[in-house]
Amino acid sequence: MWTISKDRSWDYLKENFDWINRMESVPQDPRHHAEGNVAIHTQMVLKSLQSLAQYQELAAAEQEILWASALLHDVEKYSTAVIETDGSITAHGHSRKGAMKTRQILFRDIATPFAVREQVVGLVRHHGLPLWLLEKPDPLKTLIRASLEVNTQHLAILARADALGEYVATKRNYCIA
Repeated sequence: MWTISKDRSWDYLKENFDWINRMESVPQDPRHHAEGNVAIHTQMVLKSLQSLAQYQELAAAEQEILWASALLHDVEKYSTAVIETDGSITAHGHSRKGAMKTRQILFRDIATPFAVREQVVGLVRHHGLPLWLLEKPDPLKTLIRASLEVNTQHLAILARADALGEYVATKRNYCIA
């Protein structure tokens, strides 16, 4: 079975993947991510993911795809993070750019079967969609298009782990089935 890394310890990942190291220097807006930088958030997402019953019920191969997606979901925040004039921090486009970076990592650096790679890429690309779907100009069209690219059950699990893997300074109401 394919795995992104046999050793899942954060120290091992930092030592072996420069894109993990980079996460520690990427700030996030404390209003939405009071937990701190991208590395802290990613570790919290991974922990949340593994605690979800829906994740635990999946086959091992599906769990690995989701775990890899959670690990990579914010891989491009470092290149898209901007400190705005009001002091807020945004990372517009990090999902789209992250999908491209994920494809590159899983093609060049970590030998990954095509079908697995494209599932991880799709989940990284759409990881925020369940939270922001209703903000889209045509939510139904957006959802249909995404459903052609990703397993929506897996997407919902990843989005739930992402939402649980943060401390929010301002209360947001999430409803992710």
